[in-house]
Amino acid sequence: MKRTITTATAALLFALTACGSGGDYEDLVERCGLTDNPHVTIDEGGQTLTFTLDVKDRGRGVGVKDAKCLNKPQEVPDSVEAKIMETSTIDGMQSASWGNTKLEWAYDGSEKTLLLIYSAL
Repeated sequence: MKRTITTATAALLFALTACGSGGDYEDLVERCGLTDNPHVTIDEGGQTLTFTLDVKDRGRGVGVKDAKCLNKPQEVPDSVEAKIMETSTIDGMQSASWGNTKLEWAYDGSEKTLLLIYSAL
């Protein structure tokens, strides 16, 4: 039986909207007020954004509201959202690409966290 991501994560994914990004992650993190958040990192070249979503808002990652802010400009296709929603712990790291963006993600069922890594292509 495949274990799927919780309803809170599902709500987050359905809330994604199109705005466009392409690697301007430093400005995005600043606009979201997450510059000093230890669960959000940007590589030295500014081309990769990594963050952990804590589905239960227990301090093990960014909360749903902050994740919505980070995800909003990524223009995630519906097909990718569907794949994320179907991901379980046993699936391991998954990936998808569109436009000039690559997304990798993995779900940790024991921690109830979702790791997301956006990279500019």
